[in-house]
Amino acid sequence: MGDVTDVEDADEITFADPARGTYAKLVVRDDRLAGAIMLGDNPAVGAVVQMFDRGARVPPDVRSLLLGRVPAGTTAAEPNPALMPDAAVVCRCNTVPKSAIVAGFRAGDGTVAAIAARTRATTGCGSCHDAVASILRSLSRSEEVTA
Repeated sequence: MGDVTDVEDADEITFADPARGTYAKLVVRDDRLAGAIMLGDNPAVGAVVQMFDRGARVPPDVRSLLLGRVPAGTTAAEPNPALMPDAAVVCRCNTVPKSAIVAGFRAGDGTVAAIAARTRATTGCGSCHDAVASILRSLSRSEEVTA
């Protein structure tokens, strides 16, 4: 994600473990991710994707992300679904926009599992699970208000 080739005025941090089949590269500029490559099983991939998408600051010890440890307090706050544009991609792994989740909800899919079956959202790295659930809660509340 992002640009991992432009490392001018940036910190480039890499980690490779060929025995476990993992490789990670983070490009950090101004305390934010400018780019990243995460290959293999790394439990921090969801946090890295969220940091990149939201422009959040990286933790003081960036190495923890390379090693698969998510430092406390680094996951982004739950998104406000009302402020997300319909074209916003909620699930990066499967390129599922908010509009597809809304359409699924309106077609009767009111649970994360039902949305996953319809759109494949949450079936990749899983970091979008909370965002999908939040969108469904917001839609449920708005349906209750208009009923």
